[in-house]
Amino acid sequence: HPVLGGVILQFVAAFLGIGLLTFITLRNMEETKMIMANDDMDDETVPSLFYDNAGIFWSVWAGIAVGLAEMISFFVSGMGVQAMQSIP
Repeated sequence: HPVLGGVILQFVAAFLGIGLLTFITLRNMEETKMIMANDDMDDETVPSLFYDNAGIFWSVWAGIAVGLAEMISFFVSGMGVQAMQSIP
């Protein structure tokens, strides 16, 4: 089913994103520990990721838009329309 292809694609993208986010977070935590050890700083909590609410808001809406566009294109292609006509 064409929509199943879109759903699988979204899950794969989400798992890759989670993996990348985990890698970045762990790397930043290690760098922070090394800096704190070299500077003899107290154990302060330093955020490993910086973000703002507007960025999260627009990222969510962009993900929804891209996901819908992919699923619609899979659905239209599954109806027999050629890809050169259904994908802008």
